[in-house]
Amino acid sequence: MSSEFTIEICQEILNMEQTDLSTLKNLEDQGELKKYGYHPAMEKVHLQNSHRLKKIINKYGFPTIDKVGEKVHIAAWRIVQHAISDPSFMCDCYRLIQSGSKTKIPLKSIAYLSDRISFFRRKPQKYGTQFDYGLNGKFGVWWLEMPQNIDALRVNAGLPPLKKVEQYFSNNEDISEAQALKMRSEQEAWLMKVGWCTMDDIIYCKRFYGN
Repeated sequence: MSSEFTIEICQEILNMEQTDLSTLKNLEDQGELKKYGYHPAMEKVHLQNSHRLKKIINKYGFPTIDKVGEKVHIAAWRIVQHAISDPSFMCDCYRLIQSGSKTKIPLKSIAYLSDRISFFRRKPQKYGTQFDYGLNGKFGVWWLEMPQNIDALRVNAGLPPLKKVEQYFSNNEDISEAQALKMRSEQEAWLMKVGWCTMDDIIYCKRFYGN
């Protein structure tokens, strides 16, 4: 991993991010996203991007700000965030960026990735960046590890107060409890299928989180 990032590699990372975002927009414009919990076309792009980024990281290391600049770092981080079908890759990247300094890896990047992994593992999150529909049909913040300290943790990570984010999502329409249960069941089946969690993790979550 001693090679330096080339201009071509940096541009490739930006292009992968753009493919991700443009695919998402096209599916939204076509009304396709609502038909799936995780759209197959979106998953295909995410897997293609993660497989390529994995090879880049193996050769050059993780694209930190000091190596590639903020724009390319964010593009790489977004690809990792979206690699939800590849738990081992996402967790490996988290370990890499967690060991970096704040000048190389913004704490905000670490916070989002940490919470995302916790959400998929059915564990409480630290920074409150992950939202989902609860079994009551209401859209809200996922299980918090330390709710009493949440805003202090968020400020330290460069994130706005949780209430501000909750206000932003307050217009999300409620769904029925039956819809919420179906959504959660499908989500949990997918999480187990790709290897994020086990049935024991789900049972623990239901016991201590409930919603």
